[in-house]
Amino acid sequence: MDKRVFSFHTKLIHLITAICLGGAVCAGWLGATEPNPLGTIKQDIQQLLTDKEKAWLSEHKTIRIAGPKAFPPFHYYEEDGTLKGMASDYIHLIFECLAIQPEIRSNLEWPNVLKEAKEKKIDLISCAAKTMDREVYLAFTEPYLSFPLVIITKTNAPFSGGRDDLHGKKIAFIQGAAAYDWIRRDKIDANPYFVKTPLDGLKAVSLGHAEAHIENLATATHLIQKYGLANLKVAAPVSHENYNLYIAVRKDWPELVTIINKIFTAITAQQRSTIRNRWLSVKYEYGISKPDVFKWGLVIGGMAITLLAVILMWNRRLSREIHERRRVEAELKKSKEEVTSIFRAAPTGIGLVYNRVLQQVNDRFCEMTGYTKDELIGQNARILYPSDEEYEYVGKEKYRQLKTDGTGTVETQFKRKDGRIIDVLMSSTPLDPTILSAGVTFTALDITERKQTEAKLKESEEQYREYFEENISGTYISTPDGQLIACNKEYERIFGFTSTRQALETPIEKFFVSPDQRIEFLALLKKEKRVTGYRPIVKNVDGKTIHLIENASGVFSDTGALNHIRGFLLDVTEQKKLETQLQQAQKMETIGTLAGGIAHDFNNILFPVLGHTEILLQDIPEDNPAHDRLKKIYTGGIRARDLVRQILTFSRQNQFEIRTIKLQPVVKEALKLIRSTIPTTIELVQDISNDCGSVKADAIQIHQIVMNLATNAYHAMDETGGKLKVTLEEIKIDGRNRRASDLGQGIYACLRVEDTGIGMDKELTEKIFDPFFTTKEKGKGTGMGLSVVHGIVSKMNGIIQVHSNPGKGTEFNVYFPVEVRSLEEQIFRAKTPVRKGTEMILLVDDEDDIVAMEKQMLERMGYNVLPCNGSIKALEAFRAAPDTFDMVITDMAMPNMSGEKLAAELIAIRPDIPILLCTGFSETISEEKFPRLGIRGFLMKPIAMKDLVQKVREMLDEA
Repeated sequence: MDKRVFSFHTKLIHLITAICLGGAVCAGWLGATEPNPLGTIKQDIQQLLTDKEKAWLSEHKTIRIAGPKAFPPFHYYEEDGTLKGMASDYIHLIFECLAIQPEIRSNLEWPNVLKEAKEKKIDLISCAAKTMDREVYLAFTEPYLSFPLVIITKTNAPFSGGRDDLHGKKIAFIQGAAAYDWIRRDKIDANPYFVKTPLDGLKAVSLGHAEAHIENLATATHLIQKYGLANLKVAAPVSHENYNLYIAVRKDWPELVTIINKIFTAITAQQRSTIRNRWLSVKYEYGISKPDVFKWGLVIGGMAITLLAVILMWNRRLSREIHERRRVEAELKKSKEEVTSIFRAAPTGIGLVYNRVLQQVNDRFCEMTGYTKDELIGQNARILYPSDEEYEYVGKEKYRQLKTDGTGTVETQFKRKDGRIIDVLMSSTPLDPTILSAGVTFTALDITERKQTEAKLKESEEQYREYFEENISGTYISTPDGQLIACNKEYERIFGFTSTRQALETPIEKFFVSPDQRIEFLALLKKEKRVTGYRPIVKNVDGKTIHLIENASGVFSDTGALNHIRGFLLDVTEQKKLETQLQQAQKMETIGTLAGGIAHDFNNILFPVLGHTEILLQDIPEDNPAHDRLKKIYTGGIRARDLVRQILTFSRQNQFEIRTIKLQPVVKEALKLIRSTIPTTIELVQDISNDCGSVKADAIQIHQIVMNLATNAYHAMDETGGKLKVTLEEIKIDGRNRRASDLGQGIYACLRVEDTGIGMDKELTEKIFDPFFTTKEKGKGTGMGLSVVHGIVSKMNGIIQVHSNPGKGTEFNVYFPVEVRSLEEQIFRAKTPVRKGTEMILLVDDEDDIVAMEKQMLERMGYNVLPCNGSIKALEAFRAAPDTFDMVITDMAMPNMSGEKLAAELIAIRPDIPILLCTGFSETISEEKFPRLGIRGFLMKPIAMKDLVQKVREMLDEA
């Protein structure tokens, strides 16, 4: 279509618009009979409301209101924050009728309005469209404003007949507005360009940043006229449906929705027209006579007939132009589909940014970053970077290269949505080399695997640099068929040759475990010309498997045939063994972590059992038969508590604590790990006595003793097999026990480890506890195991003895003094009386049983207790009356807010409040950390009643 046709169409649309506006004027004259546009409907409203609705209004005298910040003529704010627009008139009318004071929030952008409405920080949105997403958290009234939704383009833009012509075009959408959701719902494949306000959308089209903007007709015409955007036009309606606006209310206030709908029914059509005409640009006056109206109607009718004739005259030419336009558009669409296909199928991430805001991305880029297109498009590129520094560096370096070279390539890092950091190689090209701000296309290649490979290779080179510098790599030259031409001494050592002649006479193929691996190596070498980091598995002349790293290069003839191979071999067999040992150590660490987590949960179960049992022991007389049964339950609970603490100590492998423990569970746990590591040719037998008493020791170090002794034993039977027996028993030393003659008289826990291995003579037996002394072959031990065991036993006031004979095996005996007092005596020893109190205590725990039990404990001692089964409720109660409470007792691990964070919030409100923190297990808390947090006390679960009330009394007295 040529410019003359466009000019005619533009004038034609303007003329039709004038006729429509003239009709609106006439309608205004004919209907202008009411001098007061708002009227007095307050009494009518009061009659429509039910008693329940009136009661609801009396409880809600202030309602928080927000809406679009710049949405004229419906809803906008003056510089002083005054609410203006059609919605303002309705809102003020509604609130005047209901005698409710509105609290207007005028400082929020539209996305923040929706966010705070979802969080119930805003009660009412005065002007909003209805979408499925919003209906999740908002209730909508009947629609009270309705206007056509139209497409705005430049005046010289190609013809657009409706929303189907938006495919592939760059459309300006208001961030968070419903229009974008509707276009996506109708499967219109448009490229979004997000803006903040309708004016920004119109300006984006006017300046050429977008091809079109979707807006309601009233807002569009208002802003175009106000800001003189003469190069814009109304191109077409989006659909036959109107754009409806509603009042949206928080979902849990259905009463207010019903009340507002009743007010809408009471507002007359004339009052609605008055509000509409007040804000539209078309003005009218009252008092025009009906004959004049009739005359104007005849004039307008004549003009309409004239226009119809003109339209018919141009219809034929217009049809030809439309046909040509569709042909061109079909070709453009085909071209666009081809480009889009390439864009989507590219194995590299591709995108478009404008002022570092993402405008387009392909599927591969979404796969790389873990985000969806909807989550990326319209967002600043900062979302992709792990830090502000990296974001700034890439921006400066990229634009520096674009200015100087026309293209830019930067190696950087992205932070995926799941938090994982990936390495990326970015290349950028501007859409217009003369105007960098017009936008930049980029490609992003994930090079994480390559970087990791480089890092591993670098690490490997560092590990083995010393070997290469000392010329310990096996160097060789051979023919392609494996005939050795030359080699060095290290090559001979690797394969176990006794002479260079023997090495030269032995083909290389003989050593490969799998012939296919040699074929693979040769094929790779012929293709790549050189091979680095190849890892063949071979056997030496004695048949022992060895692991190698091989770097090789080929010597080729002019015709490309492989003549010779130059290779360098590095023996990494020991490294493979270390990797296996590391994997086993990590497995043990995982088991320890799992044990800690189970113990933590068990503490929460055990706490109420012990607490309620202790309360029952106080309530039931000692001469009652149930008292003894409860006493046994309590004793068992204490044993379980000590067992849990041993498990917790084992899971924290960097902390050692000498305390009274039972050895049985520690020994059994260690033997489970040993069973998974020793060969099946060795029989493992255990004899663990349940009657063995408690000792003062550290559970982790006991675990290490068992592991070291058992490992030492199975190494002695590695080649021949045999039986490994571990015994734990309680023995009494009275001078007649010759094997334990070095011990003083008393009761001991004896840990015995026996093997049927090769044994040792007397001379070796006297040296085994010396550091670095070992009888094992190279690579099977450091000689530190038994010396470490000896040191641990000595620190725990124990003794270790060894008995061995060549060919008959070895026996280690470790003795620990047993604590004389029984566990029951420790538990039920005489208790010092604890003073009572009357103070007010805030008690917080997410376990209802624990809260109830602790409340009973404290109330028995005279305290007043306010229980809260969650940190959020506790914080609200404290905020409401912080001076009411004398102390706070809180659990550590709770949902929503941990005890540590709750303590920080409480101290911020009242710094002097004493806080007692209780926990079953936590890696993030320690007694050294308490002073920094302002926490004054700490108890480990499960807590005895005496310990709890005594700690409470101490803290209250100190406060």
